[in-house]
Amino acid sequence: MRIRQRRARRGAAALVAAAAVGVGAASGCSADNSLLDPLAGSEPRPVVIGAGDRPESVVLAHVYAAALRAAGGSVEVVTGLGDRASVLAKLDAGDITFVPEFSGGLLGALDPDADARTPEDVYAAVSRALPQGLSVSDSAPAEVRRVLTSVEPGTVAELLPRCGATTLVTTDAWDVARAPDALADGGCRFGSVTPQGAAEAATGTVVGSTTIAEHGDLTPLEDPDYVFAAQNVVPLYRTDSLSTAQVKSLDVVAGELGTADLADMVERVRRGEIDSAAAAGDWFAARA
Repeated sequence: MRIRQRRARRGAAALVAAAAVGVGAASGCSADNSLLDPLAGSEPRPVVIGAGDRPESVVLAHVYAAALRAAGGSVEVVTGLGDRASVLAKLDAGDITFVPEFSGGLLGALDPDADARTPEDVYAAVSRALPQGLSVSDSAPAEVRRVLTSVEPGTVAELLPRCGATTLVTTDAWDVARAPDALADGGCRFGSVTPQGAAEAATGTVVGSTTIAEHGDLTPLEDPDYVFAAQNVVPLYRTDSLSTAQVKSLDVVAGELGTADLADMVERVRRGEIDSAAAAGDWFAARA
């Protein structure tokens, strides 16, 4: 089990400023330092997990909540916090203490010029870039990484020389899963970019999607070279806000949660078959 934390840089506001200039300052709140010491006061403060608006964010919040509750202590889940910048502003202000994140997107917020791409390199780069007072524990195999889908099989590397003659059709999932990539390094500049619905998938067209989205009749282009940076699920939390037992409880998620598991839970929630808390609880109960 790895726990990475940084104390050399200025506080969590540095992370928020990296995600969106001025968002942290606009919150107008200062961090409650008692949250950093679970032994402060008569009882430990509850762990407050924040989630954005996307279903995968909410599902992951409840997955981690189930793991932390199994270790004891009070855990709350707060959803509907908006985009990454808004969630990180809440973390900076001390309104929440724990956020399920994605390694590549988090690295893009911390260090937009980072060139790490593989899961190991991205995790190490995130660990080095963490502001003071924040920690990450082990990442999970599950990821929500950008993929390009096509009517024909192939690889992203093979597409790069043909980008100028290719139309990229974007989707909401593609836009949200933004993370560092090496498209420009490979000389890729798409001939045109259009939102979904404005163009049909056909030869000469690729549709931007993610690893957990439904792809229909399209085939994801393989990306063994990580043109798109890894986007593994990683827990980000305020240093010392978790007990030793709670940190250890995160190992279940790190060791067991795969992309197919996350995709299945998210799809069931989207179809209305189950709510996020129940889906996450069922997943954890089967592995605890």
